[in-house]
Amino acid sequence: MDMFCVVGSIFRRAFRLSPDSNQQIGQGKVINMVSTDAQRLENTQDQLQNLIDLPVNLIIASFTLSLYLDASALIGIVVLLILSPLSFLFSKSTMKVQKELMQITDRRVKRTTEAIHSIKV
Repeated sequence: MDMFCVVGSIFRRAFRLSPDSNQQIGQGKVINMVSTDAQRLENTQDQLQNLIDLPVNLIIASFTLSLYLDASALIGIVVLLILSPLSFLFSKSTMKVQKELMQITDRRVKRTTEAIHSIKV
């Protein structure tokens, strides 16, 4: 799925909003939501591929390591399994920071859009 097609179709719908709806939501917020949603769709597509690839690669790599290294490979696999939850914690904190950045971006885009509209008038 092409991200530009998704963004284009959402923008076409956003431009159909009534002036009252546009006043309530604000164009800056709509633009930010559109770009965020399109980026999430693209990221989801990438993550679905990883959801299949990662377990298969992990099994193959573990098997190959155990053939060559015997018991030493098991220690590495155990360490890998113990450290895996850290990845979850890091991604959770990253999502929190990203959410804060999105709020800052919302305010910036809203102010920029208002400035551009005031210049047009």
